This record gives sequence, C-alpha cells and structure tokens, in this order.
Amino acid sequence: MDASAGGRSFDYLPNGELAGWRQDVTGAYPGNPVSVQIDANSLGRVTKVTSFRWQKATDSTAACTSTTWQRISIVDATYAYDQPYALTPSGPNTYTSGHLAWAQTPTEVMSYGYTPEGLVSHRDAWLAGVTGSHSVSYAYRADSSILSTQFRSDALAQQYGLQSRYDSAGRSYASTTVRARCSGTCSVQADAIKGAYAANGTLASESWDAGGATVTRQYSAYSGLLKSLTSSRVSGGISTPVIALLRSFVGEKLTSSSDSTTATSYSFAYDRDGRLNLASASGGQGPLREQYGFANSFLTSKDLSTTVSSSASNWNLELQRTTQSGGTTIDTSYTYDPARSQLQQITSAGVITDLFDYDSRKLWLGDCTPHRGESVPCAPPIRYDAYGRLTLISRSGALVESLAYDPGGHISQRSFGGGGELARSYAGDDFTIVQKRNGDLLAYAHLNVSGLRLASLWTARRRPERSRLAASITTAILSEA
Repeated sequence: MDASAGGRSFDYLPNGELAGWRQDVTGAYPGNPVSVQIDANSLGRVTKVTSFRWQKATDSTAACTSTTWQRISIVDATYAYDQPYALTPSGPNTYTSGHLAWAQTPTEVMSYGYTPEGLVSHRDAWLAGVTGSHSVSYAYRADSSILSTQFRSDALAQQYGLQSRYDSAGRSYASTTVRARCSGTCSVQADAIKGAYAANGTLASESWDAGGATVTRQYSAYSGLLKSLTSSRVSGGISTPVIALLRSFVGEKLTSSSDSTTATSYSFAYDRDGRLNLASASGGQGPLREQYGFANSFLTSKDLSTTVSSSASNWNLELQRTTQSGGTTIDTSYTYDPARSQLQQITSAGVITDLFDYDSRKLWLGDCTPHRGESVPCAPPIRYDAYGRLTLISRSGALVESLAYDPGGHISQRSFGGGGELARSYAGDDFTIVQKRNGDLLAYAHLNVSGLRLASLWTARRRPERSRLAASITTAILSEA
C-alpha cells in the first residue's frame, strides 16, 4: 500500500468473523486527518461506510486563527440486502434474496430488482432536491444482451422505451425508441443505428432518425484506423455534411487531419518517445474554424526540437511555446517538485500565473497563494473526501461547484454557486435532472446501447405559474477521436 494512504486495521466479532475495517491517512493533526470505517455483516457484505476527518472549528473572526480541532463523521453510504426496498413505485422488486436490495447516500437512494438469473431487471432512484422517483427496467435475451429498456420518471412528460436488435454475432444493429402515454397518435420513432459490421468489427455506416441523419466511415486496410468520417443531415432528399474529416497516420500516430466543412487543416508531430511535440490548425472559414500552433517539450533541457537524440526526461510537460496570430510566441514553463514530480508553478511570458499546493495524500488543493490582485482565503479552493474524490471547487472564498457521489462512487449531484443552473442530478447513466435557478427543470432520459449513448429524450418544465411540457428526441452524431 502507498505509504501516503496510511494503514488499514481490521475489526472482528467474538466468533472471528470480520466486522469492519478502517483506513487511516497519517498527517500533522491530533490523530489521523482522514479515515474510513467500513462495517460488514456476518456474511462479510458491506453494510455501512463512514468517513472521518479533522478540521479546525470556525469562529466569528477567521477560520485560520482557530486552534480548536473537531472530528467530523459522515455516513457516506449504507447498503441493505435480501429484503426489497419498501417504497418502490411499481411494488417490491423481485429476486432480491442474495443480492444488494437498496443503497443510500446523503444525496441518493437506489433500489434494485433482479431476474432469476441474477441480472438487474429494475432500478429505482430518488434524488435529493428532486421530486418523485426515476426508474428503468430491462428485459434480456438468452445471452444476457439487453433486449428492451423502459424509462419512467416523475420528471418526464411521458414514458419511453428502447428496443434493440442484434445480428448473429450478438452485435447491435438497430434500436428503436417507443413512446408511451402519447397524446394523439402514438408512433414508433425509428432512432435506429443500422449498418453492417466488417469482419474486424468496424462499423461502416449508420442511419439515424428514420434516415434524417447518416454517418459513414472508412478505415485503413492495413491498420484498421479510421481514415475518414462524414456525418450528414438529410432533408428533402438533400444530404448536407455536418462533419467531414480526413485523417493520415504514421504507424498509430495521427499526423494530419482536415475538416472540409470548415476548410481547416491540422498537422501533428511527435518526439522520439511518441509524445505530442508540434500541433497546428490553419486555414478555415466560418465560426467553427480553428487556428492555433504550439510546440511541447517534455525534456528537462526544454528543447523543442523533434530531432533531439538524447536528453533527460521525467515525462512531464516542461515547456510549451504558443504561436499567436501575427507570429508572436509565448513560452509557458512548468516547474515540478523534484522529489514527488508534482506540478508546483506555471510561468507564462516570464510571469508566475499559477502556484499549486497539495495535501498529505498528494491530492491537488488548488492555488492557495494570492496573485493577480486576488485575496485568496485560508481554506483550500479544492477539497476531496476520504476516498480522494473531488468534492468542492471554490474561488476567492466563493463556491464554484460542489460534488456528491452515489453508492457506486459515481457522481450523483453537482451543485453550482452561480450561473443559470442550480444543480444537476444523475441517476446512473439513465437520467439527468437539471434544476434552473429560476425554478425551471429539464429532465433527460438517456438511451444507451452497448455502451454507446444513442440519444437523449428530454422534458422541459417551466415554473408552476407558466407550466409547459415539451418532449423531443435529440440525437447526437458521435465522431471518433
């Protein structure tokens, strides 16, 4: 175990069964600054996770002058097994015996149902600050591939379904979204991803929204790398390119690319170890054009040449030279801690622009040194929880964003200190709920097949005094990096 992560201790019941364990991170505090306690039942299944941390008590003057330490404990997650969750909107979930039945964090509750084979057949989520529940259910083929998905949410205008079809190799070749509770005529929406797979598994073409959008790809006959991609809108029989890319490679390294829709050309070069050394974008027209040029050095000598035969390197970015319009260049250099290889300082055009600080776990705390005339508070602008996950971002003492996590460790909620959005809440990869500061709400159901998000169906709810429901299908043509 990394020494900076501290030590782990275990607790046992009188009969010798594991009752839980703790992990403590060492530091200059009265005791350990951060620790985690995990409780387990007699079967060794985790039932509760609690984190502890030390912090200075705030006072009426300034937190930095306080000498009183307080130990704060937070129950981060609880887990229950076998017995189904009692409050599911469609009744108790099935086949929960021997499985995780529900889990809870301070910002989310999730319950689960299963098939007789042990696959998740139903999942419900309740999100803090969002009214109602959000559910998704699955039906499977004999090979455990998802055959259909049903979405239900109190935040959506109607229910939606996704049906998938597969070829003889088990690869998805068509998906159809189906609306329920339609007003007027309810029709099947052909948001289909169609096309034949090549022998190496590459997908040459796609058709979306009943032929309203198409994607075509060409691959190298030698390496299988993507050489060209074109996505187009089709209206009235006329195809209008939205994205049109041509690429060239040396080995597996991208050396040039062109976008015919914006007339922008890109070029790339690499140093002896395959690290990006030169990149440029030129030409172009219209609002989407790009023009830039920069050179990178990963050598301690800060040499920018691609032909350097020998020089020491810690594989850190040491120098970047940016070329602006008119030919003016700006050098930005990076300074690292020689012992830990952590970034300490960024200097641009001879001026220190950023200074960095870290905690005992080597986690970045942000810039805690005043510069550019700012008055930076004592509290670090970046904070993490006991598991090393980012929880808070602030600037000059004001909240920028705070983050919370679900029982599986994924982001469940982002709260913002300013701007038009108050919070974004997530129910796995299935739902996103956006709460506006003016009281409006946006709800998205995400249609995923084989790890690819095909589309998002959304509902906009205005404030009660001007209630309005709208639903549409928004598809995103995904280009490959």
